[in-house]
Amino acid sequence: MLHRSKAVLALLFIALLFPSCRKHEPVAGMEGGGAISPSDIVAVLDGRVHTLFVLPEEKDSVLRKWGAHSENGETYSMEAVNIYRERVPITFSVRPALVSQLLAMDKDVETWYLELVHRLASEDTTRGEVIDTFSRNFIHYRTYKNAVCTLVQREYETDCSVPWLISIGDTTGNGYSAKEADFSERTHYYPLSHCLKGSGYCTEALVVRASVAKWDNKKCSGAPTSVTSQGFDFSCPDAVTPPKKWW
Repeated sequence: MLHRSKAVLALLFIALLFPSCRKHEPVAGMEGGGAISPSDIVAVLDGRVHTLFVLPEEKDSVLRKWGAHSENGETYSMEAVNIYRERVPITFSVRPALVSQLLAMDKDVETWYLELVHRLASEDTTRGEVIDTFSRNFIHYRTYKNAVCTLVQREYETDCSVPWLISIGDTTGNGYSAKEADFSERTHYYPLSHCLKGSGYCTEALVVRASVAKWDNKKCSGAPTSVTSQGFDFSCPDAVTPPKKWW
């Protein structure tokens, strides 16, 4: 593969891994509509520290909605959806928080990922490996009130394609070249459900939004040589189905 500048590679990583903003619209026929108010956030489960931060008056409602249970009144357990869309057990403690703190914690997770993306990109890490370095038990939930879970993207796959390999050369453009790769790939996009304006409680989990299968031929034929995760987005955990073989 032709070499690329590390700065450009870092930008490509960010574009692939993080949607710039929520541009999804409700799928026709689905309930819910309009963006939720950030101030309606009531809870954030930070899997890095196994702690649920929640508005004190919303604690019981959130734990009940999640199906969490406790044997000692101090720690809680439940089955949750991890970043790989798999259902795994998690145990966590509970701490009270203000809305401003919840918003800051939620944003901090994205910042943490961006920093990791920059670091790995500077090491010329192969696309897809960024997500695959994360713990399979990583979980990040956030819950809103006055909201409803709404399907915003159906599951679909791209056609087989052969990418172009590009070398940007130096800052003046000298050395620029492009050639067709000797491999092919297809991308599978998982369904996404977001919390939109509604009248109840709605939870979103940070999950992988797509997977890419790669073949060592130009026809996407036979068994793929690799299948890697690509990109993040939030989706309602109750609507998340386990990944399945799609290629």
